[in-house]
Amino acid sequence: MMEHGAYTLLLDTLYSTGELPRAPKVLFKICGATTKRERAAVKNVLQQFFFRTPAGFSHKRFEQELKHSESRIKAAQENGKRGGRPKPSGNPVDSQKNPANNPEESYPAPAPEPNKEKEEAGAAAAFVAIGFDKPFGQVKFQSIWLKHFEIVIAAGEWLTQAMEDTAQECQSLSIGVPPQFFSAKRDVEAREMAEFERKYHRTPL
Repeated sequence: MMEHGAYTLLLDTLYSTGELPRAPKVLFKICGATTKRERAAVKNVLQQFFFRTPAGFSHKRFEQELKHSESRIKAAQENGKRGGRPKPSGNPVDSQKNPANNPEESYPAPAPEPNKEKEEAGAAAAFVAIGFDKPFGQVKFQSIWLKHFEIVIAAGEWLTQAMEDTAQECQSLSIGVPPQFFSAKRDVEAREMAEFERKYHRTPL
């Protein structure tokens, strides 16, 4: 439990400030580690799940998301320099058919809608995984949770990480997170801790 708490506090600090300092005293203060055992837990978390940088410490997942955000910002800036997103080429009037003049021809068929059944099935699976038989909360919240759920499933990571990332993103976007999601998060953490301990015979993060 100590290591899990230290991991969460360090990761929260990294996402909110963009860096973790190198000074051990500062890191201990962030985690509220005052005893030798608590400080040892902080050191173990840093060694196992974070890596050193010139400024201090960082996290693989954080760096990946940072690069992704920077690439999106850069693309938006480039589009802005060119006057916005590319506009459709050609003459929209010439590209359309006139059914009144030729009954056998019609306007181009609209693009097919996304596979809603597939999306709904994915959302249902994401909520079943945390103990619910159907989705709940706002649609935006559901989309964010489904996104992070699919990421950790593909990467073989803990569901706890996906739930933490979901809560943080929703908070940054001022999107409400249902109370039952936090209750489920505690249950999932306990379940994954027990699984980790059985598998590796040590306290999970």
